[in-house]
Amino acid sequence: MARFVPGSASEPTSEVELTLSCRNLLDCDVFSKSDPMCVTYLKTFNMDWQEIGRTETIDNNLNPDFATK
Repeated sequence: MARFVPGSASEPTSEVELTLSCRNLLDCDVFSKSDPMCVTYLKTFNMDWQEIGRTETIDNNLNPDFATK
């Protein structure tokens, strides 16, 4: 029978997949529509924010459906 050794277990992990889209974004460009993108952050144990993902930029679109997962 296997014995449990305290301190030998790995940290629990979870995997989450996000599907991101936007609707009716404000148009902040002057000569064309905005070129939106999304950046996701995760708060670390020491309370800092760490970037964990970034979508593609979609040109001239105020209602983007991002393909990046």
